[in-house]
Amino acid sequence: MVEISLCYAVVGEPRAGSGVKIDDSARVWQLREAIAQELPDRLKCTAVELQLFLGKKDEGRGPWLTRAEVMNGVVDTNGLKELDDEWAPLFLVGLSEKEVRVQPTMEEVKERRTPVHLLVMLPNTLRIGVDERYAETISSYMKIADRLKNSEEVESLSRHLAEVSSVEGTAPTPFT
Repeated sequence: MVEISLCYAVVGEPRAGSGVKIDDSARVWQLREAIAQELPDRLKCTAVELQLFLGKKDEGRGPWLTRAEVMNGVVDTNGLKELDDEWAPLFLVGLSEKEVRVQPTMEEVKERRTPVHLLVMLPNTLRIGVDERYAETISSYMKIADRLKNSEEVESLSRHLAEVSSVEGTAPTPFT
C-alpha cells in the first residue's frame, strides 16, 4: 500500500532507538524482523524475542509518546497496546500512513516533541509497574545511578571490594 517511516525506542535503553521504513500493509512479524536487524550489536536478539508496543498512550487511544519522554527513560509499557498478533497488517494496528504521518515544526524537533511510534521490549527486560506519582522521582534516581556507576570513586570502591572478597572468598561485588 504505502511506505511509512516508523520511529521506535527500546525500553530501558533511551538512546538505542532508531527508525525503519516499511509498507503499512506489512505484517507485525515483518516489522519485528526489520527492527531486529536495526538493533545495535550489544542489543542483538532474534526477532521472535522482541515484544512490540504501539507508542500511543491509553492502550492506543491517547497521544503518541514523544522523543523527550523516551529520552527521559521509559521503564515500563503500562498503558501501551502490545502488537501481539503476528499476522495483523500494520494499518490495522494503529500504524497506517494516515495515523503516523506527521509534519513537525523545527521547534517540535528541537524540543523532541516528535512521536515515537513503537516501544520495543528486549528479552529479559525487567517489567515493572510504575505509579505515575513516582515516575519522575524514579527517573531522577536512574539518572543519578547511571552517572555514579561510571565515577572514579565507585570504580575504586568496587575494585577494593573485589580485592577483599577474593581474599575472604565472599559473594560477588556490585558494579562489576
